[in-house]
Amino acid sequence: MPRKFNFGAGPATMPEPVLKEVQEELLDWNGLGLSVMEISHRSPEFIQIAKQAEQDFRDLLSISEDYAVLFTHGGATMQNAMVPLNLAGKDGSADYVNSGHWAKRSIKEAQRYTNVNIAATSEEEDFRYFPKQESWEFSQNSSYVHYTPNETIGGLCLRSIEHSEVPIVADYSSGILSEPLDVNKFSLIYGGAQKNIGPSGLAIIVIKKDLLKEKDSLPAMMQYKTYADSDSMYNTPPTFAWYLSGMVFKWLKKNGGLSNQKNVNESKANKLYSYIDQSDFYKNDVDKELSFYEKEYADNAREFMTKYHGELKSVSMQPWAMVPVRVKGSDNVNMLVWSTENREWNNGSKQKVYLMEVFTFNKDKKINNFNQWRRYDPKNEFGLPYGGKFYGKKDNEYTGRNLVFSNRGEVEAIESLIENYNKMDGAACQALFAENAIFDAYDGVRHTMSAGFFESYFENFESLSWKAYGIVPLKIQNTDPASGVLVSATEKRVAKDGTVWDKELMEQFYFNVDGKIEYVEQWVRHKKE
Repeated sequence: MPRKFNFGAGPATMPEPVLKEVQEELLDWNGLGLSVMEISHRSPEFIQIAKQAEQDFRDLLSISEDYAVLFTHGGATMQNAMVPLNLAGKDGSADYVNSGHWAKRSIKEAQRYTNVNIAATSEEEDFRYFPKQESWEFSQNSSYVHYTPNETIGGLCLRSIEHSEVPIVADYSSGILSEPLDVNKFSLIYGGAQKNIGPSGLAIIVIKKDLLKEKDSLPAMMQYKTYADSDSMYNTPPTFAWYLSGMVFKWLKKNGGLSNQKNVNESKANKLYSYIDQSDFYKNDVDKELSFYEKEYADNAREFMTKYHGELKSVSMQPWAMVPVRVKGSDNVNMLVWSTENREWNNGSKQKVYLMEVFTFNKDKKINNFNQWRRYDPKNEFGLPYGGKFYGKKDNEYTGRNLVFSNRGEVEAIESLIENYNKMDGAACQALFAENAIFDAYDGVRHTMSAGFFESYFENFESLSWKAYGIVPLKIQNTDPASGVLVSATEKRVAKDGTVWDKELMEQFYFNVDGKIEYVEQWVRHKKE
């Protein structure tokens, strides 16, 4: 049976080899004649399953004996209550980073049990970015700071974190086992199993053992110490989910561990986001993380890069040479990169540039400087020498700016118009114009080119011959306004009554940003022999 892709955030698709193994063992596990769901959770057989699963999980994340690993009911949502109840309490306080939907759920629940301080938030920017760790402001006597590394609904992700003076707690439901993780930076991490591990309902907690304190005011099942003291078997655990999760751990270890998972996941992510970024339909409003930059330089680069990418519809860079150069005695490495870059802007302009760039890396392999030199393709707007000036019939914000050649498809549109005009194909001509376009003819008469205009016009003629000898597309440099096309031509019209009209024309076609002609101005003189 062919398997289907599941793009849901959870329950997520599981490894097919694991599911097949489960299928084989479902009725008779290990020769016992029973399903693993039917054997006692206190039997030697299941205890071995549990121990092996915990050890494999520890191996994958390199978890030391300073931490306890707990397998619990209730998924990650239960932890929204257990974390503040166990680590802070009614008279205590905790800091929370508000980064989106899941963080807000954690905050709302924690406020029932402790005093919550919002250490940082990006809500004022509609969660377009993840608050930088250095911006987090801790309250006095805070028991911990909680954050959600991967906000699946908003699309934010904080993939690395530094040690903190306040114990760090993280909801790793969506990211756990997707890539390597330095557990030692955390006091507690938790995650529901349904994203990257196994069936829903199970949660896994990794907690520093020195935080395992008995709380007389709490029910036993809401205390971490209860689970730690009983090897997560104070009551009947979710045995099937635990068993299946253990099989996934084995599969991950067998298939290159978390380093391999990181490579696989990044490949999938790059393919997906590349498609989104080039799509006319889908949109990604999240600011791109500039983690490869030095922090200070990234702050300066972020504003520029956000604006730059916001103006681009698509961009494709193809490096063809890279040369690393180190100045003797310096910690910095300069990477010389030669490349070709194709850009398409939101306004329709296209650009091809040949680049030589120098990236300077510090000793931590972070970019701390960047310089670029360009050579333009003479076939695109930005590369041609600009000249002339635009004044307008009335002064406006564009008055005095340079003009450049445009390349939004205007020439091809005029060529199509000429071809279909000479064929007297009214529908094809009309399709090139905006609704109710205006035509100011040479004789001072203004025409509204509504539907049916060309069909009515063509009824008067036996033949039409419009021949352009010059098509010049122009626009105001580095702006989004409509472009204009100057067309020099001759036109001969033979009417049905036998009269002939044979003139030289100069016409100005104005295109809107949607590529439709919305206004035409016409000048006429007698045809030269």
